[in-house]
Amino acid sequence: MSAPVEHAPRETRTLQFARFITRNRFPVACFLILSSLFFFYPIGNTIAGAFGIELPGPIVRIDTKARDLFPDHPYIHAQDKFEGFFGNASPVVLEMVVREGTIYTPESLAKLKRLTDALDGLGFDSHVRQRDELRDALEESGIEDIDEIRRRLDRAYPPYPVNHDQTRSLLHRTTQVVEMDPDGGAKFEALAESVPATQAEAEAFERRILEKAPEVYGRLVTSDGSAALVMVQFVTDRLSSTEVYRAVFDHVQGIIDVETDDNHDIYVVGVPIITGWVLHHAWEMLASIGGSVVVIFVLLWAYFRRVHAFSALQLEDEEIESWQR
Repeated sequence: MSAPVEHAPRETRTLQFARFITRNRFPVACFLILSSLFFFYPIGNTIAGAFGIELPGPIVRIDTKARDLFPDHPYIHAQDKFEGFFGNASPVVLEMVVREGTIYTPESLAKLKRLTDALDGLGFDSHVRQRDELRDALEESGIEDIDEIRRRLDRAYPPYPVNHDQTRSLLHRTTQVVEMDPDGGAKFEALAESVPATQAEAEAFERRILEKAPEVYGRLVTSDGSAALVMVQFVTDRLSSTEVYRAVFDHVQGIIDVETDDNHDIYVVGVPIITGWVLHHAWEMLASIGGSVVVIFVLLWAYFRRVHAFSALQLEDEEIESWQR
């Protein structure tokens, strides 16, 4: 009985390429490592920049500009035209809830006034002097594009781009009542001329709301007086970078941390806040993705190592059987 004829494998381009890779393992491995480092450098620069160490060269920036998320539609153009009068698409709403009693106490009304002022931007460090110095330096360096200068300023010293004229609260100057003069003239006054300092003044303020501005019930205060709202509008075009969203989010969260106590709960919602939470948990998402990649590679390594060991064992068994024959 003649021995079986062994056929040489067909010389395909794939087989030739595989042989080339196998024969030049070290140069190919070096090329893959260097190319991986080359393309990873912008990402590594981004990670270093998050810790305040920005390296020279390219960097990957992941920014969210609120206005760019809107479609090119006539309704959006109308929104851009009238947002100065009717508000824009980037509101933040804060709710102060009293656990026991109502908001009509000196303590609760004083807290509501602090929340209103803080959400309206009071206490936020805008770095005016530093922004002016950086603007002068950028202009002297030859940068003439105003939008580019603003982007760099906002990244270095992020603003708090609230529209002060669109703030709404029981204790804000924009909440007004109409007083009629005996001769028929109308006079506009702030609903709260000052913050009530005593319980009698707080009760008088409640009666003033019932008499002069009952329309605020259901909008700025609940009908039972257990909660009040503070609403602010942010300039959509200025929510243009990750740094701005972080600045807004950190300022608002600082307000909540300071003003929450045993009798007052504070809740806040809005697109800038939701985006801020996503950025706040970005490292957790990155760690989850990185961990998943590592687990996949470990499982693949273990699988191929087991297959290789099984193939080697099978080849050894075949050699033993051939020797025995």
